[in-house]
Amino acid sequence: MLRAAARYKWIFQARAVPRRLQSSGKAKKEGLAIVWDDTQVHMLKKEFVDFNDQKLVLSEQDRTNNGALLATFGTNDGKNRFGLASVYLHWNPAKEDLKVRQARFLLQRLQRHAAANGLSALILMGDFNSVPGSQVYDLLATHTAADGSRLCSAYSRYLDLEKVHVPGSLQQRLGPTASTRKGLREPRYTNANPYKSFYDTIDYIFYTDRSLRPRRILALPPGKETEHVPNEVWSSDHTALACDLTFLPPDPRDCPGRTAVAPTNRMP
Repeated sequence: MLRAAARYKWIFQARAVPRRLQSSGKAKKEGLAIVWDDTQVHMLKKEFVDFNDQKLVLSEQDRTNNGALLATFGTNDGKNRFGLASVYLHWNPAKEDLKVRQARFLLQRLQRHAAANGLSALILMGDFNSVPGSQVYDLLATHTAADGSRLCSAYSRYLDLEKVHVPGSLQQRLGPTASTRKGLREPRYTNANPYKSFYDTIDYIFYTDRSLRPRRILALPPGKETEHVPNEVWSSDHTALACDLTFLPPDPRDCPGRTAVAPTNRMP
């Protein structure tokens, strides 16, 4: 186990102003992290995108201590490089305008990071605190990079795939409770908050469609296990997402064709 753990390295960006536990008053250990297998890839560069930046903060209420951790990686065989962003947007549904500003600022910084490091393959993942069909989701899903690449969600056809590949007894039963979806087929929920009767998708894995293709995605846990979380099985109110991506040469096909992959219950 120790030998296997030694393969993995990580970077961590602590939250600027930590929140405190109600029970003890102690500061929570929270922030952004990126973990990688050092036998497969190596990190070349990193930077933190601070959403407390003065360009975004119009008042003290806009100082949310959110941000994104960006990193450039190279494959150890020397064939490919890619950029990865671990993202955490503000949570408040009433502050949609602020979340849009944060997302737009992130895309600008990501584009600058990609240009400076000669990257076309990009991955954005994390807690975007925005449901499918929201302004933030639409901003990301319609974004076009300098090379013409679009950002695609790896789980954008999950409900269709779930019908075919996941037994009915294991499918999610609740949600979505906040999004109208507009025909989008993201999971019913990646975040469950029974205390607020909230079951909807706010977590995503986005990738550039001209450089990357998903080979498989991780099936979501059985719905009956995640309707009341945290619990003895799942320690978070967020569901884990995972996607196995492969590099590819430029390809004109659009996002829906890229996400027609079967969900699996196992990932390496």
